[in-house]
Amino acid sequence: MAAEAIVSGNFEQEQRQVARQQLHELRLQLADLCRRQDRRNQEMQDLKRTETRLSSQLQSAN
Repeated sequence: MAAEAIVSGNFEQEQRQVARQQLHELRLQLADLCRRQDRRNQEMQDLKRTETRLSSQLQSAN
């Protein structure tokens, strides 16, 4: 990643600070996206369990 290269490379202090801030923001965004994905995965599992339960109930009713 370019920001990591700047942070650890031989660049001016201002460039490194901007790169650190960008890297921090990207990490926050990634963490947020991972949390969202985890929630959606959980919702999908819940929906699949509900579908299975309703399917069983429907078969029992017939």
